[in-house]
Amino acid sequence: MRVEAVVVRSTAAYRQLATSARRHVQEHRTRQVSRTESDTVVSALTKAARTGDIAGLIAVLDPDVVLRSDGGGLVTAARNLVFGADRVARFLLGALTKNPTAEVLDQETPDGLGFVLWDEGRIFGVVTFEVTRGAIARVRLMMNPNKLTLWN
Repeated sequence: MRVEAVVVRSTAAYRQLATSARRHVQEHRTRQVSRTESDTVVSALTKAARTGDIAGLIAVLDPDVVLRSDGGGLVTAARNLVFGADRVARFLLGALTKNPTAEVLDQETPDGLGFVLWDEGRIFGVVTFEVTRGAIARVRLMMNPNKLTLWN
């Protein structure tokens, strides 16, 4: 049985629908920025995080930013994804507040400029970012000690 017989659309209508879908995907595809632009945006976030500047953090975060953290069940990390610039900014500042002796140090990563969370002679967290359209769209916070062994 042919699809158009079941759904009652012509083959031409399906071709048009497929063309429209491809155009929609192309227009809304996320475009990563250059390494230089990415590093500039991440540097602004790091500066704001170090100084506790919530407005500065929100300014460099995409409104639809998503934060994912991994504690591996061994250390405290967000169990669920954190959505939105305000919530992600508050989460990042809260994480730093809970670790007042931690240092936030710039770190080159395979994903571009990120930062490490350093305390008591060891790295206890690595944060990487995905920058698109001049703002941070994804934040990845790795705190799982088993996955940080190469960093320490």
